[in-house]
Amino acid sequence: MKILQVITLGTNIGGAQIHILDLAISLHKRGHDVHVLTGTFGELNQWLTEAGVPNTHFPSLTRQISPLRDIQCFLKLRTFIKQFKPDIVASHSSKAGIIVRLVCFFMQIPNTFTVHGWSFEGSSSRLSQGAFFIIEKIMGFFSHKLITVADTGYDLALKHRTVSPQKLVTIYNGVRDFGENTAKKSIYTEGGNSCVKMVMAARFQVQKDHETLVKALIPLKNASFHLEFLGDGTETLAHIQSLVHENGLTEKVRFVGFTSEVVNYLRHADICLLVSHSEGLPLSILEAMSIGLPIIASNVGGVSKQVKQGYNGFLVERKDIEDLTEKIKLLMNNPTLRREMGKNSRSLYENEFQLDKMVDKTLDVYQSILP
Repeated sequence: MKILQVITLGTNIGGAQIHILDLAISLHKRGHDVHVLTGTFGELNQWLTEAGVPNTHFPSLTRQISPLRDIQCFLKLRTFIKQFKPDIVASHSSKAGIIVRLVCFFMQIPNTFTVHGWSFEGSSSRLSQGAFFIIEKIMGFFSHKLITVADTGYDLALKHRTVSPQKLVTIYNGVRDFGENTAKKSIYTEGGNSCVKMVMAARFQVQKDHETLVKALIPLKNASFHLEFLGDGTETLAHIQSLVHENGLTEKVRFVGFTSEVVNYLRHADICLLVSHSEGLPLSILEAMSIGLPIIASNVGGVSKQVKQGYNGFLVERKDIEDLTEKIKLLMNNPTLRREMGKNSRSLYENEFQLDKMVDKTLDVYQSILP
């Protein structure tokens, strides 16, 4: 099968970029002819090239609305598709999804759009939210199939009638197995008095809630722990750095910045954290589950599918600083509980979130819309 995957950003690596990387590589290994288009050129392109997956930088595909560039992108994409002649085109991210679906509609090519998060979920005003509702409903007409990565995305689509139920399907994210040969991790044998290492992998943007996490750590600043923030971004970074400094947490919190070695940091951690305002089905949690870590995360989006309360971690309601402090303290002081929850995370990953399962289901969707 000839498959074209399109995403707006090849930089600012997040869940959508890792999703398309793993999917493209897996499809390539299975013998499919896969090509990836990105609007910006960055780490995603480099990793795809290293894996032998052809990819092309499309500068006219931008996140910002620009009528001239958008028309230019439409025409160039149409030309590219004529040359590549894909059996199916799969888009990821809102802007790519709009242009790709329009081009495919006029060229009568089967297409899918993967919803990593609805555009209207993160809108800051009712006016912009209403505009996004209208756009999504219009684009639903041009879609063959929409793939949501969590039940919450599926339910939101039905609630707001953005697309007919016949065009919707949920395929949970899956990740590669990073847990091999990690059964003897030293973090579980250091004892309860050792320094507890915690990791949160998330870009510094409004969607993520680093602030609540930092405030939750203030009452614990005399405890023996170390937190590493993995991720770049400029929206909230300066504010969070100031908050850490002002509250005497400088020696406890490290800002690592962007890293392609998230899994290596998780392998040396005791606890995985993800405190945020909204999520789809975050890959950082799945990676931590594959390694066998207990999770503390905000109860948003599809996170409750990954984190079972009291089983492999704890769910905390948004901006509940006090409860977050208590849950962190509980795991910090109980290595036995960390070990049990970590084993449960691994078991849950093996049963529901392996990469091959996601790829199998995605191929089934592709096959279902082929002429």
